[in-house]
Amino acid sequence: MSRLRVQIEGSRPWNPILISEAMEELFPKVEFLSFDEAREFVRKLRLKNKTKWLEYFKSSKRPLNIPSNPDKFYKNRGWVSFGDFLGTGYICNKDRVYLPFEEARAFVRKLKLKDTVEWWEYLKSSERPLNIPSKPERTYKDKGWVNLGNWLGTGFVHCSYRIFISYTDARKIVRKLDFKSSEEWNNYCKSGKRPKNIPSNPSKTYKNKGWISWSDFLGIVSKKTEKQHIKFMKKNNIINSNQWIDYRKGDNFQGQGYLTNPWRTFGKTAKQFFVEIRN
Repeated sequence: MSRLRVQIEGSRPWNPILISEAMEELFPKVEFLSFDEAREFVRKLRLKNKTKWLEYFKSSKRPLNIPSNPDKFYKNRGWVSFGDFLGTGYICNKDRVYLPFEEARAFVRKLKLKDTVEWWEYLKSSERPLNIPSKPERTYKDKGWVNLGNWLGTGFVHCSYRIFISYTDARKIVRKLDFKSSEEWNNYCKSGKRPKNIPSNPSKTYKNKGWISWSDFLGIVSKKTEKQHIKFMKKNNIINSNQWIDYRKGDNFQGQGYLTNPWRTFGKTAKQFFVEIRN
């Protein structure tokens, strides 16, 4: 009969010395393998990451001579990282040594990635070297980082960081293009010909900075006043923007000096404009 059972079934209070002796009898001290031996054994398991290691040591498969917390037990005894211990080569982000900014940027630019989407796809792949950070904007903050366009070599600058010319200067340039509607302007923007210092959404960028209307920005001169537009739409029972678009596409409509989006020209939303028509 073990000392632990004798102690449990015997006298009270329990004797801590007897309990200690009984625990040693049931659980004799284990001699762990050296770091090199343990690492060699674990690498043969081909565990992919630390999560798989945690699952393994919780199972009954782990030999008793390999510690469950190797990072602590083998500290100052050869321990490098879990990537080294498991043989995956993975290094935790905080322990990685990255290339200097200019060297990393030169490497990335050679990849010829076109935009943010392609950069993200590249990060998800296994092609990125460990010395190139997945979040360069953090790693190289105050160390040369400008923006993703500069990083990839595309020259793209997000709208929120661009510097646009004044409304008056932009309007002067745009009016020379002789667009007849905001749709023509949008198609022009999609073509890639728009100067980078003129915003694609001028009504938003120049709000409270000179913006009046699309007709003012594009230089469209309407032959019909706002009242004439309203009168014409009432006469033809047009009470919303969709009906107006459909009417303009019809065979009976010949232009007649009426605007594509009169509400924009007269500085209103479509909702405001057609409320007046329905009243």
